[in-house]
Amino acid sequence: MNRPTMILMIARPFLRSCTVLVPLRPTGQIQTEAISLSSAKHVQGEDGVASEREGGMSLVAHHSTLLRFGVSDRLEVRTVLEPVTMSSYGAPTIRGILPMEFGFKAGLWRSDDGASALSFIAHLQLPHLASAVFKRSRAAPLIRMTAATPLGENWRLGVTAGIEWDAGGGPAVAIYTAALGSSLTEDVGWYGEVYGFVSEDGTASDHRINGGVTWLANDDLQLDAALGLGLTTNPKPWFVGVGISYRFAFTK
Repeated sequence: MNRPTMILMIARPFLRSCTVLVPLRPTGQIQTEAISLSSAKHVQGEDGVASEREGGMSLVAHHSTLLRFGVSDRLEVRTVLEPVTMSSYGAPTIRGILPMEFGFKAGLWRSDDGASALSFIAHLQLPHLASAVFKRSRAAPLIRMTAATPLGENWRLGVTAGIEWDAGGGPAVAIYTAALGSSLTEDVGWYGEVYGFVSEDGTASDHRINGGVTWLANDDLQLDAALGLGLTTNPKPWFVGVGISYRFAFTK
């Protein structure tokens, strides 16, 4: 299943405190959603540049952006903007912006010590808020449930399950993810992930692995890099990406 979108990201390793920035999608490639929400009255941005190649075709998502607006400790609203470049040998290059997404994330449950939690995410892809080449005939919803829990003192497991509907009228796609992360130092972490997509009619699937490192420059800025490999198709797709995550208060 060739997916020209890079949507949501990562189960973060441990950080210094709960007041530190916790990004979800550093490079635009990792699929596991963190359980955390953007801090109330803060804006959090996560921008990634990612390049994917599969045989003679390449896909570059540049400045894939997730903006998150903290409404309360249990609710954030969000939007996704994804400019892409798609090219293949012997064919014209296609450039444009994929249909924009708007949605929310809600915290459903958290353990007394705050270490384990469960969250719900819902997005709606709007078919006409896109470049002409990527406009679709209908809106397409996306829903996900995400959970995370510590494994010992310095490891953390995050899992996500959900479904995405096709704006072009094709079959819906189920998604599963599992990511394991840990801290190498106070500011540097790493993660590994396995994830996949399966169409509701069972005719297509795409399973992948990836991993990366993160560097927390300060409480409101993080840089990261990732690489990954497809497991299902031949030739197997591979991708690399870098990202930046940042946060600032929009009211005092």
